[in-house]
Amino acid sequence: MKKIALVLSGGGFKGAFQLGALKYLHDHWNLFLTNFAGVENNTIQPLHFDIVSGVSVGSLNGFMMAAGQYDRLTQLWDDVEQNGVETIYTSDFIDTQRSQIEEELKFSFSFKTLKKRFPNTSRNILLNLVFNRNKISENLSKDLGNFRSVADNTPLRNKLISFLRPDDPMHLIHTITQNRCLYQCGFVPLDLGTYQSPLHHEFASDTDLCNAILASTSMPIVWEPVPAISTHQQTFNESVDGGIVNVSPLGDVIQEINKQDNEDEYLIVIINCSNGQMEEQPGKGNIVNIALRSLVEISITEIFNNDLKEFLNINSILKSQNLKEIEYDHYDWNTGAIKKKRRKRFRALVIQPDDNLGETLVASPAIIRNRRQAGYQKAMELIEQPEKRSIPPVV
Repeated sequence: MKKIALVLSGGGFKGAFQLGALKYLHDHWNLFLTNFAGVENNTIQPLHFDIVSGVSVGSLNGFMMAAGQYDRLTQLWDDVEQNGVETIYTSDFIDTQRSQIEEELKFSFSFKTLKKRFPNTSRNILLNLVFNRNKISENLSKDLGNFRSVADNTPLRNKLISFLRPDDPMHLIHTITQNRCLYQCGFVPLDLGTYQSPLHHEFASDTDLCNAILASTSMPIVWEPVPAISTHQQTFNESVDGGIVNVSPLGDVIQEINKQDNEDEYLIVIINCSNGQMEEQPGKGNIVNIALRSLVEISITEIFNNDLKEFLNINSILKSQNLKEIEYDHYDWNTGAIKKKRRKRFRALVIQPDDNLGETLVASPAIIRNRRQAGYQKAMELIEQPEKRSIPPVV
C-alpha cells in the first residue's frame, strides 16, 4: 500500500511558500496521486498525509494539515498577508509597521523602549554618568539578566490556544489520530541541548502539544523560550526552535517509517522554504539582523543542505545498484562502538523555490503573496511537467 509523508522545513514567514505548494496539492490531489504517486483512483480523495513532520514554521503549517485544518491554515496566511507580522508577533525593537510595506527588516529603538526593557539602567542615567559610572554597569548587568527576547509571540500563542477545548484536553491529539496521521514537532530544550521530536500522541495534553509547536517556532533571541512541555515520559524546559539543529526533519520521518513492521511504500514530499543557496548580503550591525543572519539564514541553509544531500545521495546509490535497502557498519561517536545501520530507498519529491525568498521576519502583503504564488507554481511544474522534476531532484 502506498503512503505519503510530508516534511516541512523552517523559514519564518517564508512558510507562505509551503502554503502555496500545499494549495496546489489540495486543488489537484487526484492528479498528484495518479500522475506522480502512481495511485490509480477515480474517486475524489481529500488531501491527506500519513506522516507529517516539521520544525519552526513547518511545525505550525504541518500541525494544521495533520489536524485537518487546511481552511484555518489558509486563513492564517490570509491574515498575515493582510495585516503583516503583527498577526504573529509584536516588538519594541522591530518596526513591525514598516515591515508591512518594505522588503527589509527595520530596527526601531526609543528612550521609551529603553525605560521599559532596561529600567535599572535608564533610572537616573544622567546622574550616574556624571557621579557613578560603575552604577551604570551594575544596573546594565541586572537588566541584561532579565532580557530574553526582542519580540513577543503572544499573538501566535493566542491563535494556538484557540484550538484548545476546555471540555476535552485531548481533543487535538485524538483528532490527529482519527485522521490516520502521525504528527511530529521538532524543538530543542535548552537545559538538555538535544533535538526532540515527539509524536502527537506522546504529549500529555493538547496544551503541551500547542506549547511544543510554539517552541518550535520560537527562534532564539527573537522570541522567549517556552517554559515547559510535558510528554508522558518527561518534561522539557526552556524550549526553542528545533530548526537551529534540524531544519529539515527528514531523519524523523525516515526513523518513523523504519519502525513500522508493514511493507507500505512511502513517497516523501519535502517542501523547503530555501533554495539551498546563501544570498550575499551587506553587513548589518544591529543585534536583530546579526541573530537572524547567524541563527536562521545560515543555519537553515547549511543544515538543510547537509541533510538533503545525504538523503539524495543514499537514494541515488541504492537506485544505481538496483537495491531497495542497504545495511552497513556505522561508527557511533557517542559510544565509540561500530553499529549496524540500515538505509532504505525512498521516492521523494523536493519542492523548493528557484530564487531566494527574502528576509525571514518580513511579511509585507506583496512578499507573502509572491511567496504563495511561487510555491503553487513550483508544485504545479514538478507534478504536471516531467521535464522539470530533475531540478530540484525527484528520486
